[in-house]
Amino acid sequence: MTNNSCRDAYAFWDAMRKDKEKRLRDYRKCKYLEFDPTRGTERLFRVSKDATDNSKCSNSELTTHLVVEGKYEGKFLHALSWLCHAAGVIDCTYQQCQRLREQYDKTAPRCSTWPRFRYWAIVLMSCEAFHPNPDPLTATTMYGIDIVRECCSLLYNHAVRPPSSAGLPKIAGDIIDVIYWMALITRYESDVSPSETQWDHDFLPSHVTNDAIEKALITFGNLGICKRWFWNMINACPRKKCDIPHIVEILKNNSGVFKRNDHPNCTAGTCYLAAMNSTNLEQLHKPPCTSSCEKIRFGNPEQGQELKLCSAVEMGRPTAWKNALELAEDWNVKYIAISHVWADGTGVGVSSDGTNKCLFEYFVDIAKREHCRAVWWDAVSMPVTKEFRSRAMKGMHDNYSRAHCTVIHEASLLNTPWCEDGSPCLALVLSSWFTRGWTAVELALSKTVKVLLKPADGEQKPLIKDLDDLLATDPKTSSMGHWLASQLIRRLKLGHSVLSDVGDLLAILSQRITSWQSDRVVIAALLAKVEDYEVDDPCSTVKEIIKKLEWIPNTCLLHAKSTMNGRAGFSWCPATLDDLPFDATVRMPGAIGARERSMLQVDEAGVARGKWRCHLLTDEAIRNSIEMVGNDSQATLQVELALRKWNECLLLQPCESNGNQALLVVLYELSRPEANPALKCRYVGTVMVHGMGQLKRAQSYQVTLGEDCSMERPRGNATDVILELEEKLKLPENALKHPRANMRDECTPNKGGYVGDKWTKTFQFPKPMPKPSERLREPKLHDLGWALQLQPENLPAVRWILSRDGNLFEKMKKSLKAHQEHKKKEVDAKKMINILERAFPSEG
Repeated sequence: MTNNSCRDAYAFWDAMRKDKEKRLRDYRKCKYLEFDPTRGTERLFRVSKDATDNSKCSNSELTTHLVVEGKYEGKFLHALSWLCHAAGVIDCTYQQCQRLREQYDKTAPRCSTWPRFRYWAIVLMSCEAFHPNPDPLTATTMYGIDIVRECCSLLYNHAVRPPSSAGLPKIAGDIIDVIYWMALITRYESDVSPSETQWDHDFLPSHVTNDAIEKALITFGNLGICKRWFWNMINACPRKKCDIPHIVEILKNNSGVFKRNDHPNCTAGTCYLAAMNSTNLEQLHKPPCTSSCEKIRFGNPEQGQELKLCSAVEMGRPTAWKNALELAEDWNVKYIAISHVWADGTGVGVSSDGTNKCLFEYFVDIAKREHCRAVWWDAVSMPVTKEFRSRAMKGMHDNYSRAHCTVIHEASLLNTPWCEDGSPCLALVLSSWFTRGWTAVELALSKTVKVLLKPADGEQKPLIKDLDDLLATDPKTSSMGHWLASQLIRRLKLGHSVLSDVGDLLAILSQRITSWQSDRVVIAALLAKVEDYEVDDPCSTVKEIIKKLEWIPNTCLLHAKSTMNGRAGFSWCPATLDDLPFDATVRMPGAIGARERSMLQVDEAGVARGKWRCHLLTDEAIRNSIEMVGNDSQATLQVELALRKWNECLLLQPCESNGNQALLVVLYELSRPEANPALKCRYVGTVMVHGMGQLKRAQSYQVTLGEDCSMERPRGNATDVILELEEKLKLPENALKHPRANMRDECTPNKGGYVGDKWTKTFQFPKPMPKPSERLREPKLHDLGWALQLQPENLPAVRWILSRDGNLFEKMKKSLKAHQEHKKKEVDAKKMINILERAFPSEG
């Protein structure tokens, strides 16, 4: 990289800072622009002589037409039109970019309202995806992220307004889908998600989304697909109802594949086919068999199969069958494990005569095609003898983790032809296999997964495809519906290894059913890697699962159910995981540290500690505006008893919540007042508050729930305890002279300044700003800090600054290490250290 390009980059960054107000004034003129979607693309693209240069990408160079940061005014479509023009994107004619553009045109969301905007978005994303020999400081990748972020910011600013006052118009639905598509690509390609590029199902007003959703549901109603399976998928999607049109689009284009006649009475909550007693079904026959094949009695003591199974279980050997009479000798024998649902007729069946020979040979043939010598199939590989069957059940998951591959057999998939449009992937998600609890464990534990699909033309044997072949690999090159289905499967497939909190576990469990309720806690324990658990003591198992995962979303405590353990550890936790509420919606990412604001940390004693927004009950009128949520008698009684002394109570809300639900707690005293003070509270229950605006105080504090309160009484008025906490959080008079001043967890204002000022001062620019030429010759610590705050979006700039002065690496790392010791900036510092080490890796 030349010094000239670096100089140009720094000069531009400096100029952008100085004339921000001027560009903001220009932007506000957008409300006088007339929006006309029928006009050509010349309104959206910047006119440039580089547009006809076929030797390079016209958008690969740094441009001064960056988008303005600030408050957006004017009507949404007017503002978006001006934003596109201000971004300075050129209608590139470079051959490589055009090739990508043709590919993206097939997968980007349709936009009949404003096709020109869709074309502009495709040009931007295709040019961003291809940069031959990009300049590290001027690469379009940084620039494209800025543009997408500004589009999302504009959308956020208008979404909160009513339509009559420059809010989102009714016709904006298609346009917003294109913005979401750009944001999806940006999040996927960035190590850290840009802020304000994601939203949930409640974000968009209903007048924008309802027409498209209603039209899609009418189409879906004519397809004959199980409603339970369909809504099971919708509830797990990031935007829920807003994703319906994208899923239905694939279903409509493949209506012959997805149409079913055996689910006429299913509802969104119940699949009657799955609810049938599968042990009453006849076992399946495979062609060319005509239901007249002989039976193989694997559980027949006279033939010795049962003795072989019991012996293998006792000796810890595999129970996979090489043939009808011979088991695999040891775990070195390659075998396949069958993942299936009994409702398809692949269970033991209603007959006790044995297993259909044609079905067993069908699976043996699949094993041979996968170069394996044996088959593990639960219908024939589990002993009948009660003692050994119980032992085999406890280690059943090992059969999938040790298998060469797991083969998914499901009736509807065997009628699904292979196609690269994403329909096989969607068929897997909309199958009975995907809704079963045990299949979640089988998929999560398997090393390699194969899927059986409809035989190819002229073939009788099923087509075997690797599961990874079904999944979309990039949101740019796949339809939205295909990407959504792929992410649901990928989350399940990786769930065993990437579970980071109880919310991740609930995301898997909440959409699946089991024949027996007791199976659910066992499945949860296996997914969470809890080694020792008691099947007969589900409450203890739930505790072990939560302690193992350590983190739980604070919204899970708004469950309105009876809890365990009275006033000690886990007194906030219901008896089952199914009672913990969970919204599968992917929440909007905020600033660094948002995870810590939405999570509670659970210790070995069952104490949940985390930050809540705390409301004081200041008078009787507010107390009377509180009502219990749900109809649990014990939980309702607890709320009524606590509110008798309402001045001892607090209302807790998640820091990111703006709703009317809150957690009622009794405030006792300060927890660990001399170390890291928090409010010691006793869990009471979930309540609804009518008129949250009446509550005067809504500060965020650290709160502990589950500490032993059985031998104590509240200290009295909750206001006094809050004031004591605020006093503890204040800095001492001589704190600013201490070398570690201003680095505590909380940022409570006081006479000495803000506790978090140290972090701000570390990364702020000096005044006046040095000239760009000086910054090029001798970059300082604040230059490196500025580049680090952009994170991976400006990783090349971090590398270049360190190449100029390697000593900055140790200085910055030392500063970040000091910040890392304090929880308020722990996550920020960790991420910046990670970027620093990626940019300047140590030798060897």
